[in-house]
Amino acid sequence: MPVDAIHTHAPSAGSTARNRDLLDYLGEGVICIDKLGVITYANGAAAGMLGERPDTVRGRLLHTVIYSMLPDGSSVSEEVCPVYAALQPDREILNQDEVFWRADGTVFPVEYSAVPMDVGGHNDGAVVTFRDVSERKEVELLLRESEEKTRLIIENALDAILSIDADGLIAGWNSQATRIFGYTPEQALGKPVHELIFPLRHRNGYHRGLAKLLADGDAGVIERRLRVRASGASGREFPVEISMTPFRSRGALNFSAFIRDITEQRSAELNLRRAKEEAEAASLAKSEFLANMSHEIRTPLTAIIGFGESLLDESTSDADKRDAVRSVIQNGKHLLAIINDILDLSKIEADRLEVEFIAVNTLDLLDAVGGLMERQAAAKDLELRIVPIWPLPQTLQSDPTRLRQILLNLLSNAIKFTEKGTIWLLASCEPSANCVQFSVVDQGIGIAADKLDSLFDAFTQADTSTTRKYGGTGLGLTISSRLAKRLGGELQVESLLGSGSLFICNVDAGHLESVPMLTEKPVAPKTAGSDGPSKSKRIKGRILVAEDNPSNQKLVSMYLKRLGANFVVVENGVLAVEEALANDYDLILMDMQMPEMSGIEATELLRMSGNVTPILGLTANAMKVDLERFRDAGAEEVLLKPIDLPIFNATLARYLPEGSSKEQENAQLHDDPLYRQLQQDFLRWLPGAIGGMEEAMATSNWGTLRDLAHQTKGSAGNFGFSALAQAAADLEDTVRAGRYKDLTGPLTLLKTRQQQVSIR
Repeated sequence: MPVDAIHTHAPSAGSTARNRDLLDYLGEGVICIDKLGVITYANGAAAGMLGERPDTVRGRLLHTVIYSMLPDGSSVSEEVCPVYAALQPDREILNQDEVFWRADGTVFPVEYSAVPMDVGGHNDGAVVTFRDVSERKEVELLLRESEEKTRLIIENALDAILSIDADGLIAGWNSQATRIFGYTPEQALGKPVHELIFPLRHRNGYHRGLAKLLADGDAGVIERRLRVRASGASGREFPVEISMTPFRSRGALNFSAFIRDITEQRSAELNLRRAKEEAEAASLAKSEFLANMSHEIRTPLTAIIGFGESLLDESTSDADKRDAVRSVIQNGKHLLAIINDILDLSKIEADRLEVEFIAVNTLDLLDAVGGLMERQAAAKDLELRIVPIWPLPQTLQSDPTRLRQILLNLLSNAIKFTEKGTIWLLASCEPSANCVQFSVVDQGIGIAADKLDSLFDAFTQADTSTTRKYGGTGLGLTISSRLAKRLGGELQVESLLGSGSLFICNVDAGHLESVPMLTEKPVAPKTAGSDGPSKSKRIKGRILVAEDNPSNQKLVSMYLKRLGANFVVVENGVLAVEEALANDYDLILMDMQMPEMSGIEATELLRMSGNVTPILGLTANAMKVDLERFRDAGAEEVLLKPIDLPIFNATLARYLPEGSSKEQENAQLHDDPLYRQLQQDFLRWLPGAIGGMEEAMATSNWGTLRDLAHQTKGSAGNFGFSALAQAAADLEDTVRAGRYKDLTGPLTLLKTRQQQVSIR
């Protein structure tokens, strides 16, 4: 029976007693007060909660029984006692956040209501009902503490933790998510998850997967850790590991996503795998090397023993004995060369190889090397050309014995692996870098791209079958590479399987500012095997050139004009596709990195459109993965920048018919007025480009910075500014790696190299 019903009607004595007995059994406290606030009735539950007996509270002011002060510690006056407000007509009080005081001075939280008591149409006091909510408050406190602990765990987790609602929108975003992806919670909440954290090219696939996940609760990802590619506010892609856990919220299926950036983990795994593969390869290489050495040593030893025994045979004629002696000497020299190679390598690895730096006459060195190799080249009907590219220092500070050893080794290899054609030894100089560069170019069998990285490693041979066919220890390039480093330089290689190789040896020449520079030929340059200038055959055919860099456009145009080619130049991949589909071409030269559309994308689009015109890629990116991407897109071959003219001409000749023969002096390309003009144009462009790089760095425009560095690298390499090209390459690599905090050093070095360049 409702409490107010007890007092609304004039009760009989019997009914009042029954009602009070009933109220005593209630779990809630019930107190009745008169118009003055005096307690007229309190049931057992009310008295018990207050630490009183029903008879001890009757006749006392309610205010003095239940209140000493408010929850905040302030006192309550009788005039503002909130319960007394119910003594007003039609005034009901409901309070869910209050405390009452017990007789012992302790407090307990309550939830109470107070309603006027109307008897016969007159206000005759109020009825107060209340309950002790201590347990509920305790549960609520525990719940709040649990929620706070959960929040702290989520906020301090090493993983990004996202909540995804039934519409695929982000509903939760922790601090680690901000650190990994670069978006604040304000930027992330309410956004579609597939648009915010996945690369553009993958978004449709992830969106379909998420839709399936939300529809049926599983798309093969529940409670599994998957490795995928992600991207953030910077646009940088990186690997992540993600797992999804479903939960229901208001009847709808939601998900929690736990995402971990595994860039460092992947790097460590790759390094570990690479180290394991390298260790296994090194072990195999040593085994193969020892087997080859055994064969190389046994062969001349067997000959020496056999011919030596024949000398003891009295039946051997004098002529045969002379032949036997010559064979013993020849095989002895071969055996000595093998032993010398092994000893040299041992000394280098033990850091016991001594070098001396004295003045070396540059042209005398070239003449000596040419003279030593002339007979070996002539024996195979090969043309050997020794070509100085002016200006050259009259002398350089180096070790003549070791420098000659490097050049003889490179030329010997070139002759060994070339069956027909011409071999060049070119010498050039960059005075500002105090560096002399020797280049050996052959038209031999070439080297596979996947073998280039390990070509200079000890005990490693590019192809053991080739070694068995041509002979040799395989140590020559290893020794030459390490000797070049001891001489303050390095040995580099470019090669195309089946077309030939280019070996470049840079050595420190000492301080060249005090050395006379030769700017013209004091005598005709030494030529072994021929005296005439090199010949380059003219070609016929129509060529489309796609190249965005103005300097590179002019340089390639100059090369093609010298070959007599008919060509059209466009500056991006979009125009290349349009032009190639609109007109007939016999060959397309396609740069890899261009605005609007890259060369790789343009090549893929042309092949998808049914275009079968041969495409030769052009790129300054020598990374194996970049070259493979170009070939996979449909390019027949990829030529590296800076363009190597003999390889460039030879490659074009394979795809285009020959025209009439034309004299072309490749060795004097740097003296060409047009070439010099292109150099001047590049040097005038360079300060503005570096200014653009500084501005891009200041505004965090990493794409522009990367593109300008890439253009500088290609053009500088084409015009022979190798130190400048290397500095630009270092800057580009730093941007591509996302190491933006490390950019100051490479950019400063690039500016220094800019100040050092000059027209040679």
